[in-house]
Amino acid sequence: MIHLESLICYSCQASHSQRNLFDDKDRRAIVGTCGHSICLTCSIFDENRDCPICTKPNAFIHRTVNYEAMAQMEFYRTNAFTTFRKWWETLATGIGVCSKCSSIENLRICLTCQKAQNLKDQNLSKDVMCPPCADIRVQRTSGSYCTHECDSTSVRHLIRNLLPAHCHKCGEETDDPRICKKCFHVRTMNVNVDTFSVCADCILEHHGGHQTTKAVEEYGIRHCTVDIINKLLLIKLDCLTDQKCKLRKMRLDMIGRDAIYWASIHYPLYTEENCPEPKLIGRPIIKENVIERIIDVLEDQYHQLEELEETCGCVEVYKDVERLNLFDWHGCCPHLRAMSMKPESDVKIDRCPFDLESSQEWRRELLEIIERNEVATEPLESIYVMREAT
Repeated sequence: MIHLESLICYSCQASHSQRNLFDDKDRRAIVGTCGHSICLTCSIFDENRDCPICTKPNAFIHRTVNYEAMAQMEFYRTNAFTTFRKWWETLATGIGVCSKCSSIENLRICLTCQKAQNLKDQNLSKDVMCPPCADIRVQRTSGSYCTHECDSTSVRHLIRNLLPAHCHKCGEETDDPRICKKCFHVRTMNVNVDTFSVCADCILEHHGGHQTTKAVEEYGIRHCTVDIINKLLLIKLDCLTDQKCKLRKMRLDMIGRDAIYWASIHYPLYTEENCPEPKLIGRPIIKENVIERIIDVLEDQYHQLEELEETCGCVEVYKDVERLNLFDWHGCCPHLRAMSMKPESDVKIDRCPFDLESSQEWRRELLEIIERNEVATEPLESIYVMREAT
């Protein structure tokens, strides 16, 4: 198991519900006297803060840069494609390093301990409502036009020494504080793999009677780390410019988005009843090797653009697109976007998408529009191209 969560600042996550990666600027990794790290910004904001992982008081008063963590971050950034492969392969098997004894075993996640830690980290004062305000919120979020329905629940038992609490809506004191149960669940569902992934022996020894789940079951780890792998990929892709070839860069970004989409979607899992072979039990029902093929294409197309020496002809076409304002409501040129989306993201190409046979119709239509030399006063109609991972 690669511990991607060692690349984020736990303080940002606990205090602001943000998962910020360490970097070489304002979020340099600062190691505490306990051995855990937070980012420079958090250490400056509260010089006397406790460690968000082990709760050791005043752990970061020396503000010492964790050069080992910085080197690890640079390694993952540089080797983003290899990291992605290892991340996906590891999640598919559930085998990793136990956070208690460091043995390499099939892992389980202790949901009980994780939930308790997440509850401890939350500042409930920002969410507390009095019963009347909670009832109003429930009414406002009900109905078919809303994407979220509030479910009010009491949190009196979670607040220590803060009664009476103040409603963040009306400011009134209340001895029956309520919060939105759904929002609260989303904010407390993170799984910190570094701390709560344990082998069977350690489950018995340290987590007796706790609720646990297999590391591959429902892909809890994948859902909780996909945003980190996504950020690493974006950093890698942002290293390349589009000045040599606009369409190759557009296609590269599209493949990157597809890689994250196919890797993070909640697939049904094989069971004993529907599994074609025993080794696939617990793995997602997904077309064979889709993720592997997409990441191979992504790396190939990345190096292709990186090694490109001459400027591609699509760059001049894009200048005409800008001059004539040939964009849709999303700020994209629909014809160029359609060209970058074909062929499918798991198919390697050896040239600019502008020159492919699959782009012939969109290329002809775009060149005809450019030839008219009329500046568009309204956004063009978007072109949607259906893609499938095959």
